[in-house]
Amino acid sequence: MFTTLAAAIAGLTLAHGANAANYTVHGSVIFSLYGDRTPNLAPGDYILTSLGAQQLFASGSAFRARYIASPAENSSHNVTSGSTIPGISTFDIDNSQIYVGSVDSYHTVNSAQAFLQGLYPPVGFLTSSPILPSESVLANGSAIDYPLNGYQYCPIHTYRPTDPNLVWLAGDINCEEYLLSAYEYYGSDEFTSRETSTLAFYQDIAVRGLHGIPPDVIVGYYNAYDIYDYVNYGYTHNASVRKNISSDELTQLRALASQQMFDLNGNKSASGFTRGDMIRTIAGQTFAARVLGLLQQHIDSQGVLGKLNILFGDLEPFVAFFALSGLSNVNSNFKGLPDFGSAMVFEVFSIDSSDNDSYPSEDDLWVRFLFRNGTSNDQNLIAYSLFGQGRSNTDMKWADFRNQMTGIMISRVRDWCATCGSISTFCAFYTANSTSQDTGGSSHGISPQVAGVIGAVVTLSVIGLAFVAMFLVGMRFHRSPSKQRSELGGFKGAQKLASDADLTSGRAPDGAGATKGHERVGSWELGESKAEERGFGALYKPRSLPPQDGDDISVDPLGEPVKVDDRV
Repeated sequence: MFTTLAAAIAGLTLAHGANAANYTVHGSVIFSLYGDRTPNLAPGDYILTSLGAQQLFASGSAFRARYIASPAENSSHNVTSGSTIPGISTFDIDNSQIYVGSVDSYHTVNSAQAFLQGLYPPVGFLTSSPILPSESVLANGSAIDYPLNGYQYCPIHTYRPTDPNLVWLAGDINCEEYLLSAYEYYGSDEFTSRETSTLAFYQDIAVRGLHGIPPDVIVGYYNAYDIYDYVNYGYTHNASVRKNISSDELTQLRALASQQMFDLNGNKSASGFTRGDMIRTIAGQTFAARVLGLLQQHIDSQGVLGKLNILFGDLEPFVAFFALSGLSNVNSNFKGLPDFGSAMVFEVFSIDSSDNDSYPSEDDLWVRFLFRNGTSNDQNLIAYSLFGQGRSNTDMKWADFRNQMTGIMISRVRDWCATCGSISTFCAFYTANSTSQDTGGSSHGISPQVAGVIGAVVTLSVIGLAFVAMFLVGMRFHRSPSKQRSELGGFKGAQKLASDADLTSGRAPDGAGATKGHERVGSWELGESKAEERGFGALYKPRSLPPQDGDDISVDPLGEPVKVDDRV
């Protein structure tokens, strides 16, 4: 639940780890989950709720207090001292220091906007600064401030399904081998047993808490996450649902959803096309490459670039990385669903020495992983040990961290294409240019022509198997346009108000003038019975983003992010 800003900032104290007074954080990568939003089974677009916006705003404000704020700002907050990143701009956004990337989905991008509003709040030059920036002064001598008392516009790099860069934040999307592995899971004895044992429970919940869902949705463990998501939203926003569903029942729904999510994204024993490829953790494998690449870029620049990197995405990378890093083996909490606004944090730091003016050598750098579950005041930013080092060994030498991450990651787009058997349009390019430079590696002795034939055969086989399975269980296809991202708008969706304060996106939206306002006749919370068809059949429906045209550009997770234009 949303808490006061002061409480949220207090939650960013280190629960344990090195004494903050003797170390310096040089750079950080944050991966944040979106805030509270409307559920998948509800009609209409995903909407980041006002609660969700407040959650991410509080989270951004808290990380500002940890990494950016001046001592005067922190004087009244219980924030670990010594965590301010050296040289980071205190009040004005410096785009060479801050990198923000997001999956191109409506509620996720708006979550990034809310986070950034807290990270770099408005700076009114006309009222707070004796020296005006030159771009705010006109030829006639008058000065003009930015809207909303100096609102700051931080570019957000968004990645669409046609963009290879989406792989690093959502490696499970458009991954056919991941989909086939999910089919196998839903046909397993383990799934069948759990579905049978929980059927009565779900049917009972449906009578009291699932009013208004599409009529073709399977009520049972098959849709464990979507059902929990729907009931949890109602429990938060609807007094009738809170009255009809007990907290114990909500806890049980969450536990079942967590089990399903972990089975689909944290099972390292499941293989796809290649034995041992851990296909269900694909989202964590590509995410690990992005984290390592951003940190390596920061180190290579001697701390000049990428001081603070903030990524926004979905649940799958969380669950998959928890499994790959060994966190779920030593702490069962990491097999559960993260709360809205949760954040994984990777800090590069050094132990303070007499020479604090120069950037340390790689031999003197350490990495610490921290996790904060949600944004409530009782959730601290806690350091955890990775890769089975032992509970007390939360700090890793940079070289050790790099070696461990290299062992679990997929760092090349063409390797992802091959592992997934993906038919994404950009994969055709990497198949045809398998000998071109792509972060090193070999082409495994297969010519582009042969690789193309193999890819075509694999693709047809995948499609054929999928259609056979669909035929056997009677799966139906439905067009599901309603969950597409609104191209423009504030937290309220496509009905953008003039007062909605949005931030610029890394890409210009396609067809912005063709958006259709989001209509709500009556109230879903009061139990609208008519809902648009969602496409839920008898097989697993992978998450996806709306297909849009986009540029196939820079795809190297170890390379420098796209340069941005600082102009407003």
